[in-house]
Amino acid sequence: MRSRAFFPIRVLVGINVLTLGHCAADGFAWDSLETQKQLSFQPCYHGFQCSRLDLPLDWSTPDSSDRISLAVIKLPARVTATDARYGGSIIVNPGGPGGSGVRHVLSNGRSIQQTVDADGELRDGQDAASTGRYFDIVSFDPRGVANTSPAMDCFPSNYANAVWEAQMLGDGIMGSSDVAFDNNWARMQALGKACSWSKSPIIPHMHTAAVCNDMRELIVRLEAERSDQGPETSVQRHHHQSQQPLTVVSKAKMQYWGQSYGTLLGMTFATMFPDHIDRMVLDGVVDGQDYYAGDWARWLVDADAVMQSFFEYCSSRGPEKCAFYRGSKWQDIASSLRDLLDTIRTDPVVVEPLNSSGPDIITHGDVMRLIRVSTYYPEEKFDQMATLLNDVDVRNGSLFSRHKSDMDNLCVAEGDQFNVTWPCPRDFEDHARLGVLCTDGPDFSNVTKADFKEKAYALTALTKWFAPTAALMAMACPSWNARGVGKFQGHIGGNTSHPILLVSPTLDPATPLRHAHLTSRVFPGSVVLEQNSIGHCSTSVASDCTVSKIREYFQTGKLPERGTICPPNDKSFMARRISGT
Repeated sequence: MRSRAFFPIRVLVGINVLTLGHCAADGFAWDSLETQKQLSFQPCYHGFQCSRLDLPLDWSTPDSSDRISLAVIKLPARVTATDARYGGSIIVNPGGPGGSGVRHVLSNGRSIQQTVDADGELRDGQDAASTGRYFDIVSFDPRGVANTSPAMDCFPSNYANAVWEAQMLGDGIMGSSDVAFDNNWARMQALGKACSWSKSPIIPHMHTAAVCNDMRELIVRLEAERSDQGPETSVQRHHHQSQQPLTVVSKAKMQYWGQSYGTLLGMTFATMFPDHIDRMVLDGVVDGQDYYAGDWARWLVDADAVMQSFFEYCSSRGPEKCAFYRGSKWQDIASSLRDLLDTIRTDPVVVEPLNSSGPDIITHGDVMRLIRVSTYYPEEKFDQMATLLNDVDVRNGSLFSRHKSDMDNLCVAEGDQFNVTWPCPRDFEDHARLGVLCTDGPDFSNVTKADFKEKAYALTALTKWFAPTAALMAMACPSWNARGVGKFQGHIGGNTSHPILLVSPTLDPATPLRHAHLTSRVFPGSVVLEQNSIGHCSTSVASDCTVSKIREYFQTGKLPERGTICPPNDKSFMARRISGT
């Protein structure tokens, strides 16, 4: 059996965990592509195909001259579209909101394709019935994100953005100091005003419902492209040049795998267009009703349990395998971490310059951000977190400083936003996250600093370890000036043309398992597949069982039996419901 999928995803609180990877090395420039009303894929990024699709800025006036250019990327299937084994396109979304689908496919597309494609060796002469299906993996940069234009511009240049980000890191986060919250509040109000008051026409049209309309048009265009590659009927030939061929529109159904915020995007699409669902996997499920109501606190109900899993993991591995081992009881490790945080709150670690690096300090906020990211990907990050925590605890900090440099990736290079040949693409994904959150949610303009501070500190009753970083998520919304035009205002749910598969770890720090069960209730026929692990989304920890269930669903449409629980490959990352950190 092939190895399981493992890939990072965008997170709901906007911690950037992806790097550009091989994007920059390719030299592909998006502005070399003509924006067209039909998909016209051209080779890009060594083995991928790219297209720019012309779509309305405002879906209530689809014939208006105000348009967007949607950046679409495809990893082609291993068979041609005329092959009986061709399974069509699966649209994937990495979450965010504000995550770049282009970057997601470049970084993870082959792993995703390996997960969903038929298991076994591909040979000529095979038929679909005996071997299974092979899929294109498709994604796009949503409105205001990365290579889709018009851009959401909060800053006039990358230099201005880099200065801002550096200053924000220096402010710390809630709990880092007596004034950290005040600095955070002021800075986020300034950011909200800068973004929402900008001249970019995309601002009121970045909401989730608009992106769902974009996806519906994308599946229509993908179906039209597929029809063009096979024998045409007379009806198809008659409508070959029309904007929306009737036969294509009626046939177009979506195959989709969304993670984190991508589940909110998927369930909103399924609510708006329930008859256009062929396959839909929602992995790391958001509570849609809470999201649209602007009530995001309950997302964190299992966060501290995930953190305690780290303490259990470290204590069980011993001093040889866990660098932050401080005793045989998990409570010893938790207590040591609390002591460390108390110390560096007022006495940051001084890092002397080594080799080409400059001087640095390790702060309370740095450690809290490390904790947040690491609990999303325990299989990948727990050992690293233990090493970095020990580095700080012994007052060294050199390893942590290098880690910060890799994660922050501040960039001051200038260039065209569509050209990724320069060091850092001007995608401003974290700012785009605000553009979606603040236009999707209710009007926060009457929320005062005192109101927000009360709610932010109330989060500490829910989660001690994650409240400081989570409080930043919507802090810019009270100063957000733009309201979403045509945003979603209904109730999530509906009878879909094919039942949805919802997937969730037992303990997820951002999208708790209970949200998957709540969502399943409003989509009749849907099934929840639980993965008995910790981390954010099923791909955070390897599970051959989960991979086989997801593959079977995409291959045949068959859902797992209700109540199915898949174990992780490594039992170290099994979930244990414990409390009291």
